[in-house]
Amino acid sequence: MTIIFLINIDKSITARSARMKTENQQIRLTIKFSFSIESMVFPSSIELFLFQ
Repeated sequence: MTIIFLINIDKSITARSARMKTENQQIRLTIKFSFSIESMVFPSSIELFLFQ
């Protein structure tokens, strides 16, 4: 599975992607993603894409 998420904050876009091979890696990436969102201030939009 490949996860790609775009975070649009104040009209500047940050894109990150990672390929996941195991369930554990997916959980770690999800947690890391959540922490990243928490540390940001009022994101104007968040898009999450999951590809099988």
